[in-house]
Amino acid sequence: MSNSTELISEPQGFLDPEVMPDGKRKRDPVPDPDPIIRTLPIAELSDVHTHMLEKESGISLEIIRERGYRTVGNKEALASLGFTPAQQQTPTLLIPLHTIDGKIGNIQSRPDAPRKNREGKAVKYETPARSRMCLDVHPRSFSHIGTPAVDLWITEGVRKADSLLSHGTRCVVALSGVWNWRGSNEKGGTTALSDWESIALKGRNVYLVFDSDADRNPKVENARDRLANFLRGRGANVIILYLPDGESGKKVGVDDYLAAGNSLEKLKTLTKPPELPGVEEDKFQGIPHGFRIKEGGLYALEIKEDDDGNPREREIRIGAPLIVEALVRDKKSEDWGRVLRFTDPDGIPHVWVCPATLLGADTSDFHRELARLGYILASGQKSKRLLEDFVKLSSPKARIRCVPKIGWYEDVFVLPDETFGNKGPERILFQSETTDHLFLTSGTVEEWRDNIGKLCAGNSRLIFAISTAFAAPLLHLGGVDSGVNHFFGASSTGKTSLIQVSTSVYGSRDYVRSWRTTDNGLEGVLAGLNDCLSVFDELGQSDPRISGHAAYLIANGQAKSRANRSGGIRKTVIWRTLALSTGEITITAHMASGGHFPKAGMMVRFLDIPAEPSPGTVFEDLHGFKDGGVFSDHLKDVSRKFYGTPIRSFLTGITGILENIKSFIRTGMAEFLTANLPEGSEGQVRRVADRFALIACAGELATLFGITGWPEGEAEESASSCFKAWLQHRGGSGNQERNQILSQVRQFFEAHGSSRFEPFEADDNIRIVNRVGFRKEEDGDTRFFVLPESFKAEIIKGLNLQTATRILIDAGWLIPDPDGTHIPQRESLPGLGRKRVYVFTSAVFGKESHE
Repeated sequence: MSNSTELISEPQGFLDPEVMPDGKRKRDPVPDPDPIIRTLPIAELSDVHTHMLEKESGISLEIIRERGYRTVGNKEALASLGFTPAQQQTPTLLIPLHTIDGKIGNIQSRPDAPRKNREGKAVKYETPARSRMCLDVHPRSFSHIGTPAVDLWITEGVRKADSLLSHGTRCVVALSGVWNWRGSNEKGGTTALSDWESIALKGRNVYLVFDSDADRNPKVENARDRLANFLRGRGANVIILYLPDGESGKKVGVDDYLAAGNSLEKLKTLTKPPELPGVEEDKFQGIPHGFRIKEGGLYALEIKEDDDGNPREREIRIGAPLIVEALVRDKKSEDWGRVLRFTDPDGIPHVWVCPATLLGADTSDFHRELARLGYILASGQKSKRLLEDFVKLSSPKARIRCVPKIGWYEDVFVLPDETFGNKGPERILFQSETTDHLFLTSGTVEEWRDNIGKLCAGNSRLIFAISTAFAAPLLHLGGVDSGVNHFFGASSTGKTSLIQVSTSVYGSRDYVRSWRTTDNGLEGVLAGLNDCLSVFDELGQSDPRISGHAAYLIANGQAKSRANRSGGIRKTVIWRTLALSTGEITITAHMASGGHFPKAGMMVRFLDIPAEPSPGTVFEDLHGFKDGGVFSDHLKDVSRKFYGTPIRSFLTGITGILENIKSFIRTGMAEFLTANLPEGSEGQVRRVADRFALIACAGELATLFGITGWPEGEAEESASSCFKAWLQHRGGSGNQERNQILSQVRQFFEAHGSSRFEPFEADDNIRIVNRVGFRKEEDGDTRFFVLPESFKAEIIKGLNLQTATRILIDAGWLIPDPDGTHIPQRESLPGLGRKRVYVFTSAVFGKESHE
């Protein structure tokens, strides 16, 4: 699986599926824009572009000239700079990006008539495909980059940076995207851009000013806050500025703010998030008549007469400030709800998508959840009633699409508290009666990579477990079914480490579930982890009678049908998941301990993988730790500190370039199968190999995104190692159903060949408990005569009668009657007379090769 580790700036070019003869990805070189720009004709601007820069963004002519903005009307110039044919839209405003060493390091094109992406959204700014990101520093800011006494300003976009320079700032850094203060190193890992090493930060005032919608867009807010933390870690005094929205809630950038006549000094005062809307804004926000929101709280208005009979308005405090930000509904315009926004006593903001069903006759759950989140409600039943009326009567204009479960919704991936991918014209949010969930985070993805991911390198089982976690969201993209990867082996070998590291991709230790559960409980767990990893520790804790059913439940992805209160059928709960499991024994042995035998179909859903690549341990590389126990304890400790961020970083990466991800998976899976699937393998083995191939692709993708810290190709090698271990344990790549039938029948005869078969010449004093048939010595061979009901109920329990008898005859174990019309033969049995029986030979004890 030969993938380049180069990260690129244009999503459409990432993971180009075209493969050269040597197996490497084909990539055209990215031209250096500096000499090309300098050879172009003298920079000129059209009237449209002059108005855009001067009037709309408030940029001075001097700053425009020094930057080198120019209008380009021919596609040849764009082609020479590395823009693809689809990006060559003209006329366009060409915007040079200046690096910290004074060169033109990249280029942007802003077409007058931008193209549309696959989701129908206009691509306002184009960057040459596969070009590398850089911090943009206008030539006027060069001399101040290393001077900590000069305030540093950071904003998103070149025009906004140049507007700041035009209004009195002296040193501005522009980001070409909210996350483009980061890039990749030579190993493909995501790190802060090396440009920061040339910028003095310690003790410096740094102003961060992003667009006014930053606090409403979780991804932008996260990028800004992560940047702030990075700068603080370098010793900077970071001041975040919060721009107010424009008319009717329109998004405002710092260039819009300054072009509207606001001063730099006024901009510096915007150090607090905008307050909740006041009385004048109530109508726009849909505040119902008779209510008011002020800084001090939410109030109901009551008109009463004073002592002189004059009407007077009186405010009744309901509780802390709260707004109904939007109404939500599903794609069928059902399951309506309301987005509630408020802050708790510590000033932490909360957003809850409250289902409308909680505001019916019984509102106790509504108030219970608000109280759990820290909303402060005034005492008394009247306050509760007024709050319910306020929420029900609020009519905000905003509409949001809600989804009832996590996972994929079209091309968007939804977690309880975050949505990944292009949301189109409407935001998409998860709606639930509670905001409690398992997808918690601690630390940064870089901390997870450095403290957990890198330590797993060289350990095939650890890498395979983590790759399984990343593969779960890719199941439907790769056309692979749900199922369980079960690591089995002796105790104290490190199996728990496999659970810990894979769990840390998604959340804390609470993410792990127990096998000790009911069907209903398991259905609830799986429905809450749709398109995600599910983790179950210690198979031995489950009841052997239900473990096989649990495996089918996980793989089938559907709960059983149930009636609702009115007698109709409830909406069926469905899911997709990859599960990880551990235990000291296999699923086959576990079920057998309860008198059950797994079917072949279950064995391609529930994979028994030997946990020990070498006897006594799951580890192959201890990375300098004293022994496996110390290494395992360390992984346990760091997994408690850093978790939850890897899957969010992974989802951010894949949702932006889904078509390329699908191509990558198709190519990668084909390469894996070619390299690892034995020739002539039967269909069941191919289905299992598809799962291992997808897991290999997922691990390689996470490595390309800079999440894991592993060398390129190691995820594929680990998946290959685990696949071969599974195949060897299975007994080869032949027909598993045949092997299973022969194994089950032989196991019965080995266990009960003497104890439950009555000899033909038995003494009257011999009593056989739970007799299943008779045995007879005949011509030097032992024949076993099995009663029909015992044959079906015990010997081939859970197997198909026709299939089992055919395979047993082909193996030479079962003898049909001479004319071949009946498989059970008529025999005279002691004390029973002539009966039809299944006749077995002693070949049932012989060695049978597995195909």
